[in-house]
Amino acid sequence: MSIKQDVELTWPGKHECPSFEPHILLEDKELSYGDTDSENLLIHGDNLLALKTLEQEYAGQVKCIYIDPPYNTGTAFEHYNDRLEHSTWLSFMKDRLTILKSLLHKEGVIFVQIDDKEMAYLRILMDEVFERRNFLNMIVVKTSDPSGHKTVNPSPYSQTEYILMYCRDRQSYQYEQQYIKAEYDASYGKYIKNIEENYSDWESCSLVEIVAQNHGYEDARAARKAIGKLDFEVLVAEFANKNSDSVYQATAISNAAGRAIVEMRDESKSNPGVVYKFPRDDYDDVYILNGRQIYFYSNKMKEVEGEIVPAKPLTNLWLDISWNGIAREGDVTFKNGKKPEKLIKRCIEMTTKPGDIVLDSFAGSGTTGAVAHKMGRRWIMIELGEQCHTHIISRLQKVIDGEDQSGISKSVGWQGGGGFHYFTPVPDEEITKLVDKTVDTGMSTTL
Repeated sequence: MSIKQDVELTWPGKHECPSFEPHILLEDKELSYGDTDSENLLIHGDNLLALKTLEQEYAGQVKCIYIDPPYNTGTAFEHYNDRLEHSTWLSFMKDRLTILKSLLHKEGVIFVQIDDKEMAYLRILMDEVFERRNFLNMIVVKTSDPSGHKTVNPSPYSQTEYILMYCRDRQSYQYEQQYIKAEYDASYGKYIKNIEENYSDWESCSLVEIVAQNHGYEDARAARKAIGKLDFEVLVAEFANKNSDSVYQATAISNAAGRAIVEMRDESKSNPGVVYKFPRDDYDDVYILNGRQIYFYSNKMKEVEGEIVPAKPLTNLWLDISWNGIAREGDVTFKNGKKPEKLIKRCIEMTTKPGDIVLDSFAGSGTTGAVAHKMGRRWIMIELGEQCHTHIISRLQKVIDGEDQSGISKSVGWQGGGGFHYFTPVPDEEITKLVDKTVDTGMSTTL
């Protein structure tokens, strides 16, 4: 480490940047699939070379980049090598991140997933490439649970990975609040029996009591005794979700709420049982009972994964995405490298709209492209390994044909459609050798 005006990470070979020219991308129409008007690209080849080639046409156009690069764990896996010298890994990442930055739209965001082996170094490296001011967050993702008490580790069991989130330009970046599903909040314990009538005639009662009576019990105590506490709580939660416009909690009104509301609050305290209404043009009306605000459960309801459910704001701690069973997603197996479709969906939802471009230059088993496709985004994937043919193509074909109903398919209502073009980068000097071949095989150059 050397100290200048800023902290800089140095290593042998850092400034030995590879020098090469963009190549031609050659399409193999026999491996392309589906709608020929599709703008989706699957590129089989070295991602540094492919990214440099894409830079000519796609600079500043990509809204979301998600990459899951080699973690440098020191292990050689079935489909890729994860064992590089530390300095080699840093140069490998720097060269690719530099081009990825040039591809990002001014409002775009890059997500890089990593574990603790290189995370700290990657964070400093990305501070240099993307500038520290463009760092947005470090997301912690729970990826596993210890298999049992006999799990052997030299230190506490590692069950998390990290996603470093950077934007291209902090001034242009805008974040729209995201939500995740929450459990029923028992503090919402009151129920208005006749919400459809004028507020002055509202009648309130205990939520648990009305649920118990609706199921034929004298009171909540009798219901809990008859069907069990946990099962009764499930009934209460289901009732609250379905009747969120009538379920509420009474919340305190602070003196900072505004003079008119505070005056109404104080008057309400002198008239117990009477509901007061404070109308507002730009916000929901305020209802006050016994000096406290009636805060409806409906305010906590949001659409998540295609359902209206109680929700809470998304944080940088992602515990709600299950990694169990993801081996079946897309009908492809990719041990030690596959990510849940729901995780990729969340990254894409946070940063794009339908029609935007999503890029993954470490495509692996093709999860990013499959998810982006189902979500109506354009996508570009690059993969050097043979899994491009053994995993990705077959996976995408099933997505396009509507056969893949795993992962996020049901939550987004995926029924099939679209297509992709398959390309390989070819050096300029070899293009002339392929002129005759394009006529015979149906290959074509388009970029």
